[in-house]
Order: sequence, then C-alpha cells, then structure tokens
Amino acid sequence: MTNTRPPNMQIVAQNFGPIEKAEIPLRPLTIFVGESNTGKTYLSTLIFALHRACELQQKAAEKYRDVFREELKRCFGVASLSELIRFTGNSCDEMKIALRCCADTRTDWGFHLHASEGGITIDGDAFAAAHRLCAAAEHGQNRAYYLPAGRRGIMQTHAAIVGSHNGASQKQILPSGTTGLLTDFLQPLVGYQERNGAADEMPRIAEALETEVLRGAIERKRPIPEGYPEFHYRPQQEARAIRLSEASSMVSELAPLVLFLRHAVRPGDLLIIEEPEAHLHPAAQDKLAYTFARLIRAGVRVMVTTHSDWFLQRLGILIREGEVMKLGKSITEPVNWLVKEEVGTWWFRRNEPVVEIPFNRANGIEPQDYYDVADELYNGAAGLQYLLQEEETTR
Repeated sequence: MTNTRPPNMQIVAQNFGPIEKAEIPLRPLTIFVGESNTGKTYLSTLIFALHRACELQQKAAEKYRDVFREELKRCFGVASLSELIRFTGNSCDEMKIALRCCADTRTDWGFHLHASEGGITIDGDAFAAAHRLCAAAEHGQNRAYYLPAGRRGIMQTHAAIVGSHNGASQKQILPSGTTGLLTDFLQPLVGYQERNGAADEMPRIAEALETEVLRGAIERKRPIPEGYPEFHYRPQQEARAIRLSEASSMVSELAPLVLFLRHAVRPGDLLIIEEPEAHLHPAAQDKLAYTFARLIRAGVRVMVTTHSDWFLQRLGILIREGEVMKLGKSITEPVNWLVKEEVGTWWFRRNEPVVEIPFNRANGIEPQDYYDVADELYNGAAGLQYLLQEEETTR
C-alpha cells in the first residue's frame, strides 16, 4: 500500500459570513461538521468560487481580481462583497481570505485578499495560487462541482418542468431566477451524456452506489432527440421505471451524485457535496461512506458537509482499515480504505474559530457536541427511568 501524502494547500478566511476564523489545510477528503448557520456552506462556496474563477480566467492573470470578485458575488448571490463581511455584530468591517501552499516551515506561494466597504485588494500572485488550487500535473486542468443541499426539491421541481416543456432550449428549461450555484448544479444535467471507457472508474463507483444504497438504477430517457434528458428510477427486479418526481426522497437526493459521477467528475476534480446523508436511513448513511472512500482511491478530491454521526463513524472505521494496512497486519487488503493523512475533519461553532477534530484510534471521528447531546439524552432517560422504577417499587 502506498501512503497518500496530504496536499499542502491551505485556505484561510477571517471575518467572513458567520466565520470568525478558519485556517484549513485542504486534504483529499475534507469534512465540515457543526451546528447549522456556522459557516460550513460559506467556506465550501468560497473554495468553489476560487476554482470557478480559475477556470474562467486562465490567461489574463492581471484580471483575476475582477473575475474572482464577480465569481464570489455570483456564487453567493450578493450585489456587493461587503455583504459577505461577518454579520454577527462584530465591529470589524474587513474580511480576509488567503490561499497558500506551505512546505516545511516556509510558504512557497499564495495570495491574500482584503475586502471592505472601500473595495478589494489582493496581495501576492492570486492567479498562480488559484491555478495551483484547481490544477494537478498528472491530470491537467481540473474542475470543481458543487452539489448543494436541497437536491431533492431541485430535482423533483426540475423534472416536472422538463416533463411539461421538453424540446425547449436550455435557457427555457432552467427555471426563471436560476443563478449562481443552482445554475452550476443544473447545467451539467442539461447536456448529460454518459461516458464510456473500460478504464473509467467513475461509472463503476456510481453503479456500486446504486446497488448498495439506492437498490435500483438511475436511468436517462430522451423522449425526443433534441429534448432535455429525463431521469427515472428503476427499482431492482422491476421492469417499470418511475420519474424522479415520483421517487422517494432518498433517491432524488442521491440521483444527482450518480449522474455527476457518470457524466462529469474525473480523477483530480473536486467534488463538493452538502449533507449527502439527507433523507437516508442510518444503514444507508453507513453504506454511503464507502462511496467517498472509493472516490478518494480513484483520485477525486472530496469536500463534504455533514450532520451524520453514522457517516462519520463509518469513515472512522475505514481510516482504521488503512492504519492497520500501514502496520502490515491486514490479512487481506480491503477494497475500500482511507488513511488519517488523507482526511481532515473540521468543527464549526458559533463565534469561535474553526478547529480540527483529530482522528482517534479509539473513537474515530467524533465531534465534542455529539458527545454533549448523547450525554444529555442519556441523563434525561436515566432520570426518568429511575422515577418509573421507584414508582413500581412503592406499589
């Protein structure tokens, strides 16, 4: 087994949206956990905007500042960058963003962005830094894909629109007001074509996800040659497929992941997905973790926001698998595994800096606030059980 060395790129954000301060190395698998409204989506969107700006502006480095400014506004749906400055009552009116690559104790390259009501300034080689973020020598130019939360509603609404307006142009198909991240999510599906190739691992990962979690297949149908593809779900051992608008919430939540793996995502790309466990039974959340281990093994970089303890527990077990393999104690090499250097888990809290949750061989990946909730539930249940038993003994 070869040990995967973690990337040495680091994203820094200060006074940004709900985030007081975050300084996060970007690993092959980066996980954001914590309460809602603490900045997980904000930081994910920032990283996606950096990638998008690089994809849009590869030659005119002197224009990167303008491209990045517009891409931030587009992805966040704001009219001015000042709207992204921390909105928690902090008196500071300046936000800071940095991207840097560090080797040993020195910084090889990077850039620093300062934004306030007065404007935006960038120090350092912003274009080169962003280009290094979304490019790898062995894969060439790589792309980022963002699968937002609420995929079920988006897919079911869009399926209904497509079903009644097939044959319309792409602009007509996209619902009015569709901008920013939502457009980036829907556009790959507009031109959906499955890839073929024996060496392509992505369709195999998608098929395993269908078999193990969805227990059925996501199928593409094109009623008319020039029309937009319609997506259906066919349960295992069933001849009839149903539209996604008629399928369960689990299916419509995970169908986009299946489709992106078959159509768009390639090794070296960054896949950002919010709450992949949404609407899944705990057993399905557990199995879903294998999909992300397979993606890491295939060379895809993954960023996940999650609230699922089941998902984190399985990832912890997969890391233990990799650690046992490093010690040479595994009898047979498992198909799916991770090593701790590949995974970074970050805890977001209100009005607190973002901190890393280190992997622990005994507990795996366990945020402290999960312990707090479990303790409160246990103590409450134990107290009530004591009262009930006391009542029974006095009868």
